[in-house]
Amino acid sequence: MGTTTDSGGNTATLGHYGSNLLIGIELFDILTIGNTIETRIVDQLSEADEEKDNFRGTYLSYYSPTIGLNAMLRILIEYKLDGQYQFFNENEQGSRIELRKPTGFRVEAGYPTDFGDWGLYYEELEFTRQLVDGEERDIFEGQPLNHYGISVRFPLFF
Repeated sequence: MGTTTDSGGNTATLGHYGSNLLIGIELFDILTIGNTIETRIVDQLSEADEEKDNFRGTYLSYYSPTIGLNAMLRILIEYKLDGQYQFFNENEQGSRIELRKPTGFRVEAGYPTDFGDWGLYYEELEFTRQLVDGEERDIFEGQPLNHYGISVRFPLFF
């Protein structure tokens, strides 16, 4: 679940479904350092109309330095440095919009079991650039994307 606010100040409720891959090293069985690559589909749960923007789309984050602490709970902190969020629908002018250059963080706490790490997460992002009809420009007020939910991770250690 998550929320974002359009240029008219309307808040949209969003559902996020995706997967991520943490590539890193584990030090002393307690500390993980790496990078997370993530992809997700964003579905809008609230109504969209002429006055409320439609935020359905796909999100890809490929540069998120990550640090984790492995104890009774596995705690991960990611800092988002790059990525893109492409909307499925066109705007009123018939243009496709893609948001770029997110900054923000994701915090996750999971309990390790034999069937993966089950936990909760919170993420707060703000996009600072947008691509419209092939032209990239700044978003002066930023476009927020905040969400929280349940996470399931399946760690693979080599």
